[in-house]
Amino acid sequence: NKWMEKRWSQYFKGKIRLQETFSTPYGHGSILKMGKTTYFYYNGLPYLHFPGRESLIPFLHFILNQHPKPQKVFFMGVSPQGMGDLSIYGLKRIHFLFQDKIYFQKLLPYLHKDDKRFLKAPAFHLLYQDGLQGILHARQTFDILFISPPPPSTFSQNRFYTVEFFQQAARNLTQQGVFVLSLESAYSLQKDSPLGKMNQIVYQTLAKVFRYIKVLPGDKSLFICSQTKGITTLSPDELGRRIARYPFSPYYKQKALSNFDLSSKEKKALFFTTLFENLIPIQHLEEVMIALRGEPLSPKNTLNPPSLPWQKKREEQKRLHTLWKAPSPSTIREWNQFLKPLCPFYYILYWNQDLEKNSTFTRALEFWKAKGKPLFILAWAVLFLCIFMVLLKKRSSLSFAMGSMFWTAFGAMGIMLYLLLYFQIFQGVLYSVLGLFLGIFMFSIALGSLGSKILSKPIGPVFGFSILVPLAIPIFLKPTLSITAYGVLLGSLGLLVGLIFRALHTLNSSYKDASFGSLVYSADIMGGFLGTFAFPLIYLSTWTLKEFCYLFALGQACFLILWYFSFRPTQ
Repeated sequence: NKWMEKRWSQYFKGKIRLQETFSTPYGHGSILKMGKTTYFYYNGLPYLHFPGRESLIPFLHFILNQHPKPQKVFFMGVSPQGMGDLSIYGLKRIHFLFQDKIYFQKLLPYLHKDDKRFLKAPAFHLLYQDGLQGILHARQTFDILFISPPPPSTFSQNRFYTVEFFQQAARNLTQQGVFVLSLESAYSLQKDSPLGKMNQIVYQTLAKVFRYIKVLPGDKSLFICSQTKGITTLSPDELGRRIARYPFSPYYKQKALSNFDLSSKEKKALFFTTLFENLIPIQHLEEVMIALRGEPLSPKNTLNPPSLPWQKKREEQKRLHTLWKAPSPSTIREWNQFLKPLCPFYYILYWNQDLEKNSTFTRALEFWKAKGKPLFILAWAVLFLCIFMVLLKKRSSLSFAMGSMFWTAFGAMGIMLYLLLYFQIFQGVLYSVLGLFLGIFMFSIALGSLGSKILSKPIGPVFGFSILVPLAIPIFLKPTLSITAYGVLLGSLGLLVGLIFRALHTLNSSYKDASFGSLVYSADIMGGFLGTFAFPLIYLSTWTLKEFCYLFALGQACFLILWYFSFRPTQ
């Protein structure tokens, strides 16, 4: 801690002081002090500071007034600061989801007294669980569902930007419910590079689920979605009418609501620069609205920056114009899906030093994304033919076993990587039960070996089972898996491995000359090598888990072919 404190003291010319560091199952936190302000960092990035609720309260009011009369709301990824001001709405139920319990407990002493009091209200329900699990297990509908997840830089975080997640969120909304998603707008500034497509892909993905979407651009764009027309609004008149119904605190009433009736454009502008000071002050917010389904995109429905007389720099108007570019349905046909993620592919360009459209790195990624699948299938076929010819020549059970385990290891490693990358729905919780999963896997191997020993003729059932299991996985696969489903899936794979390994014991011929341990060791090395090779393939070519399951089944079919030709009687 002394070493870390010394490093932090070098920032801001020694004005900042490290107060505390702590670790949680999900990351590492730091508390820093500079003057009267306390800063909270999470995994090296700033999260929030105290005091700072005054800048968040207008934002919360803006979200709540997207519904004419909200009664039940759901917050995820939102700071608890400013929650005390929501008491004026008379909400009947508030679900506030915060995954990291340790981190939240560290925040509590710094919260404002009104916020602490609101957290103890009967209507407030604090949930310590993963965001996706919170949505799935909510078991009720909400008027407003507001999420502000991290950017989709990893497969785990990408879960909150997929068609499947938006569909689940829509099911958790009332008939007039509103879904609000916050996403950084900086990527859209790179509109001439593939990175600029990321916000558009999220926009298009939302359009597959919600009929009406409005976009408020800013440092973070707000996607305001609903299935019912006329519920959400960016009109200053309508927002003013909705807000005026509630007894706001004297601070905001004096600043924004007491001395004018919002009848003129100037007063509307003043209203939004005071009450919503942290949002972009636009006189005609309705010009930002983007209608999606049933309405063709027209100049009226795209972002036309209005005149902003109080702005001193013309660059701000240019920034507003480039922050958001409405996609054309005729040009974009890509959607971010759970098993075929697109956002992480574009996000990695964000960390590339050269973001030019024609950079070597960008061209290589685009080529791999477009051509990686057919090239890999071609290489796979050539490799299979080579191994097939070698086995035809040698016709030994040792070479047969190595060849068959080659394909088995490849398919298993591919599925394992997908489980680790795409289904990280528990993050740190998943890591804490890996030991249990390993035990289930090893027990299933032993059970499979015992089962195959009992079978009188194990080869047929074993290989039939080994082909049917991977084909059945996509059928029963859901967008998210519970811990129980993880255990069942790993147990099934372990049973499959046990059956196959036991089947190898039934082989005769030169198998006696090779120890079973060396076979497993060689297969592990080969599987690790192929898994390393499969990692960039999965990451960049957007293969789906279903395709890898089919590849696994095809490998088992090749296993049968190799077995037949290896032991076919010679003339």
